[in-house]
Amino acid sequence: MEDFIGTKKVQALRHLRRRRGLTLGTTNGCFDLLHPGHIQFLRDCKEQLGPTSLTFLIVLVNADRYCSIVKGDGRPIIPQADRIQMVRGIKGVGAAFLFSERTPEKWIRRLKPDVHFKGVDWKGKEVPESKHAPIEFISLIEGYSTTSLIERIRKGGACHNSHRET
Repeated sequence: MEDFIGTKKVQALRHLRRRRGLTLGTTNGCFDLLHPGHIQFLRDCKEQLGPTSLTFLIVLVNADRYCSIVKGDGRPIIPQADRIQMVRGIKGVGAAFLFSERTPEKWIRRLKPDVHFKGVDWKGKEVPESKHAPIEFISLIEGYSTTSLIERIRKGGACHNSHRET
Protein backbone atom coordinates (compact mmCIF):
# COMPACT_ATOMS: atom_id res chain seq x y z
CA MET A 1 0.00 0.00 0.00
CA GLU A 2 1.25 3.47 -0.83
CA ASP A 3 0.50 4.90 2.62
CA PHE A 4 2.96 2.54 4.32
CA ILE A 5 6.58 3.54 4.71
CA GLY A 6 9.07 1.31 2.93
CA THR A 7 12.68 1.11 1.83
CA LYS A 8 12.10 3.04 -1.43
CA LYS A 9 10.39 5.91 0.40
CA VAL A 10 13.19 6.05 2.96
CA GLN A 11 15.80 6.21 0.18
CA ALA A 12 13.87 8.98 -1.59
CA LEU A 13 13.55 11.00 1.62
CA ARG A 14 17.25 10.62 2.44
CA HIS A 15 18.14 11.72 -1.09
CA LEU A 16 15.84 14.76 -0.81
CA ARG A 17 17.40 15.62 2.53
CA ARG A 18 20.98 15.49 1.17
CA ARG A 19 20.09 17.43 -1.99
CA ARG A 20 18.33 20.24 -0.11
CA GLY A 21 20.38 20.20 3.08
CA LEU A 22 17.30 19.76 5.24
CA THR A 23 17.11 19.23 8.97
CA LEU A 24 14.95 16.14 9.42
CA GLY A 25 12.69 15.51 12.39
CA THR A 26 10.41 12.57 13.08
CA THR A 27 7.64 11.72 15.50
CA ASN A 28 5.12 8.94 15.80
CA GLY A 29 1.76 8.05 17.27
CA CYS A 30 -1.72 6.70 16.65
CA PHE A 31 -3.33 10.13 16.09
CA ASP A 32 -6.77 8.67 16.71
CA LEU A 33 -9.64 11.18 17.16
CA LEU A 34 -7.50 14.11 16.11
CA HIS A 35 -7.78 16.96 18.64
CA PRO A 36 -6.11 20.32 19.48
CA GLY A 37 -3.41 18.55 21.50
CA HIS A 38 -2.29 16.63 18.42
CA ILE A 39 -2.26 19.77 16.27
CA GLN A 40 -0.25 21.78 18.79
CA PHE A 41 2.19 18.91 19.35
CA LEU A 42 2.94 18.64 15.62
CA ARG A 43 3.27 22.42 15.27
CA ASP A 44 5.69 22.48 18.20
CA CYS A 45 7.74 19.67 16.63
CA LYS A 46 8.02 21.64 13.41
CA GLU A 47 8.87 24.85 15.27
CA GLN A 48 11.66 23.10 17.21
CA LEU A 49 13.28 22.07 13.91
CA GLY A 50 13.99 25.68 12.93
CA PRO A 51 13.32 27.81 9.82
CA THR A 52 10.46 26.34 7.80
CA SER A 53 12.20 26.22 4.42
CA LEU A 54 15.12 24.21 5.79
CA THR A 55 13.26 21.61 7.82
CA PHE A 56 11.16 18.54 7.15
CA LEU A 57 8.90 16.75 9.66
CA ILE A 58 7.95 13.13 9.05
CA VAL A 59 5.10 11.67 11.09
CA LEU A 60 4.96 7.89 11.45
CA VAL A 61 1.41 6.76 12.22
CA ASN A 62 0.61 3.40 13.82
CA ALA A 63 -1.35 1.07 11.53
CA ASP A 64 -4.73 -0.08 12.91
CA ARG A 65 -3.48 -3.42 14.21
CA TYR A 66 -0.67 -1.86 16.22
CA CYS A 67 -2.77 1.07 17.39
CA SER A 68 -5.06 -1.53 18.96
CA ILE A 69 -2.10 -3.28 20.60
CA VAL A 70 -0.68 0.00 21.95
CA LYS A 71 -3.95 1.65 23.02
CA GLY A 72 -6.18 -1.34 23.81
CA ASP A 73 -9.47 -2.87 22.74
CA GLY A 74 -11.83 -0.64 20.81
CA ARG A 75 -9.05 1.40 19.31
CA PRO A 76 -8.52 2.95 16.92
CA ILE A 77 -11.82 4.77 16.52
CA ILE A 78 -10.77 6.27 13.16
CA PRO A 79 -9.39 3.85 10.51
CA GLN A 80 -5.78 4.20 9.40
CA ALA A 81 -6.64 5.47 5.89
CA ASP A 82 -8.49 8.43 7.42
CA ARG A 83 -5.97 9.04 10.22
CA ILE A 84 -3.07 9.27 7.78
CA GLN A 85 -4.96 11.75 5.56
CA MET A 86 -5.82 13.96 8.55
CA VAL A 87 -2.19 14.03 9.73
CA ARG A 88 -0.99 14.86 6.21
CA GLY A 89 -3.38 17.82 6.18
CA ILE A 90 -1.78 19.49 9.20
CA LYS A 91 0.34 22.52 8.37
CA GLY A 92 4.01 21.81 8.99
CA VAL A 93 3.85 18.07 8.37
CA GLY A 94 6.20 17.32 5.47
CA ALA A 95 5.20 13.68 5.08
CA ALA A 96 3.24 11.06 6.99
CA PHE A 97 3.39 7.30 6.62
CA LEU A 98 1.82 4.31 8.28
CA PHE A 99 4.08 1.76 9.91
CA SER A 100 3.17 -1.78 10.85
CA GLU A 101 5.47 -2.52 13.77
CA ARG A 102 4.95 -2.00 17.51
CA THR A 103 7.50 0.85 17.54
CA PRO A 104 8.95 2.95 14.71
CA GLU A 105 12.50 2.06 15.77
CA LYS A 106 13.33 0.30 12.48
CA TRP A 107 12.24 3.35 10.45
CA ILE A 108 14.04 5.83 12.70
CA ARG A 109 17.22 3.80 12.25
CA ARG A 110 16.82 3.92 8.47
CA LEU A 111 15.72 7.57 8.21
CA LYS A 112 18.50 8.84 10.49
CA PRO A 113 16.65 11.99 11.59
CA ASP A 114 18.44 14.86 13.30
CA VAL A 115 15.87 14.58 16.10
CA HIS A 116 12.92 12.39 17.09
CA PHE A 117 10.12 14.06 19.06
CA LYS A 118 8.10 12.51 21.87
CA GLY A 119 5.53 14.00 24.22
CA VAL A 120 6.71 14.85 27.75
CA ASP A 121 4.60 11.94 28.96
CA TRP A 122 7.45 9.74 27.66
CA LYS A 123 10.08 11.37 29.92
CA GLY A 124 11.60 8.77 32.22
CA LYS A 125 10.28 5.87 30.12
CA GLU A 126 12.19 3.62 27.76
CA VAL A 127 12.21 5.17 24.28
CA PRO A 128 13.55 2.57 21.80
CA GLU A 129 14.00 5.26 19.14
CA SER A 130 16.69 6.90 21.32
CA LYS A 131 19.18 4.30 20.04
CA HIS A 132 18.97 5.90 16.59
CA ALA A 133 18.25 9.61 17.09
CA PRO A 134 18.43 12.27 19.78
CA ILE A 135 15.07 12.57 21.57
CA GLU A 136 13.45 15.92 22.23
CA PHE A 137 10.42 16.07 24.51
CA ILE A 138 7.52 18.36 23.58
CA SER A 139 4.99 19.75 26.06
CA LEU A 140 1.40 18.58 25.77
CA ILE A 141 -1.82 20.56 26.23
CA GLU A 142 -3.31 19.57 29.56
CA GLY A 143 -6.75 18.01 29.33
CA TYR A 144 -6.41 16.80 25.77
CA SER A 145 -5.83 13.14 25.05
CA THR A 146 -7.80 10.76 22.89
CA THR A 147 -8.32 8.47 25.88
CA SER A 148 -9.81 11.31 27.96
CA LEU A 149 -12.01 12.43 25.05
CA ILE A 150 -13.38 8.90 24.61
CA GLU A 151 -14.10 8.70 28.33
CA ARG A 152 -15.85 12.09 28.29
CA ILE A 153 -17.98 11.02 25.30
CA ARG A 154 -18.93 7.76 27.03
CA LYS A 155 -20.05 9.71 30.10
CA GLY A 156 -22.00 12.19 27.98
CA GLY A 157 -19.87 15.05 29.24
CA ALA A 158 -19.67 18.49 27.73
CA CYS A 159 -16.52 20.39 26.92
CA HIS A 160 -14.82 21.61 30.09
CA ASN A 161 -11.42 22.67 28.84
CA SER A 162 -12.17 25.60 26.55
CA HIS A 163 -9.12 27.65 25.58
CA ARG A 164 -11.10 30.20 23.57
CA GLU A 165 -13.87 32.58 24.41
CA THR A 166 -16.92 32.47 22.16
